[in-house]
Amino acid sequence: MRKAIKFCLALAMVGTMASVALADVTTSGWARFGLKSSTLADATGDNYSKMDMESSALVAIASSMESDGWTATAEIDLLVGEDYALAADWYSFTLAKDGMKLILDNDDLGNAGQGKSYAGYLDSYGKAGDHLGHGNTLVKVAMDMGLTAMIGINSETGSGYTQQDLGVSYAGAAGDISYAVVYQTYTKTIDEKDGGVPFSADDGATGSDMGIGVGMAMGTMGFNFAYGTKAETPGGLLAVETAENIMQLGADIGLGDDTGITVVYDTTSQTVDGENTGVMTNTYVAYKAPMLGCTLSAAYYSTTTTPEGGDALTTGAIGARLQHSF
Repeated sequence: MRKAIKFCLALAMVGTMASVALADVTTSGWARFGLKSSTLADATGDNYSKMDMESSALVAIASSMESDGWTATAEIDLLVGEDYALAADWYSFTLAKDGMKLILDNDDLGNAGQGKSYAGYLDSYGKAGDHLGHGNTLVKVAMDMGLTAMIGINSETGSGYTQQDLGVSYAGAAGDISYAVVYQTYTKTIDEKDGGVPFSADDGATGSDMGIGVGMAMGTMGFNFAYGTKAETPGGLLAVETAENIMQLGADIGLGDDTGITVVYDTTSQTVDGENTGVMTNTYVAYKAPMLGCTLSAAYYSTTTTPEGGDALTTGAIGARLQHSF
């Protein structure tokens, strides 16, 4: 049902774009190909390797117009990949005036981490304050001062519950120092007429996450620190809170025009009902550079998981991607 809702919203966005400005439509996008070799572990702790191939393309269609000091902008991203023929990956409709924006889209507030200028491949790795799922459609109010507020409702036919999302973020810079704070929360309520079950895990479930990030530029280098927390408590009679705390250090090293290295190290501690259950550490090294009219992104990462009182288990991957933008 969620896919159907997204598809309908995408069609509505296309219609809105057509009405906004048929004469002012721009397109952009990219096509890419990549390979990734991973070392994984099964339930018994035995390691094995696999090779994944990636090929996908994205076309972004945008349209805008201005009237009486208002600027209206609509955009939809169409993604083609191995697992689907065509999908509306992202859509947005924005009204802007005097430094304030009203935004309707399907994207959250993002994470608070700074830097990662050359992350490229596996660029979503290592986040602080971006752990919660959210609704199909979100409404945001953003201001030039860096403050953004978000509200959303996720209601799927047959799911038996409705999820309400709230969030706020603030980002800014002072000289060579950049910073961001992100906070998001959700609550769930059941609908028995839609199949919701009283005292189930969805009945009164709550969750929240928070991230704080600081970055400092020093010539062609940059250093950053981020801290994030996440806590979720299911509903029902036996509700037990699960929580995570993440601490992250990173550095960007510029080597030339659009060329450089990003290094990230983070550690995450996990608890269930206040009791430690384990620690996970990640190491991530990425390289990005132009090549043959494309962008080459390569990365290596490893993850070490240590259960409370158990043995450490390390897995990892190395990959590379060529992307051509147009």
